[in-house]
Amino acid sequence: MIRAETLVSPWQFITLGIILIAWIALIVGRYDRRTIIRSGIGATVLLYLIVGFPLAIILSE
Repeated sequence: MIRAETLVSPWQFITLGIILIAWIALIVGRYDRRTIIRSGIGATVLLYLIVGFPLAIILSE
């Protein structure tokens, strides 16, 4: 079962900051819209899973 601490934690807020930096870098790099959306969504999902999965395992014990 997913606990609230897994979804809303300081680690998730740090991850959101890194995701924001990734999106801004794609926009500043003047990539085309399709690349920005595809890579941005990929980065969002990947970074959230990288932080969320270990956090869920640690908090489940």
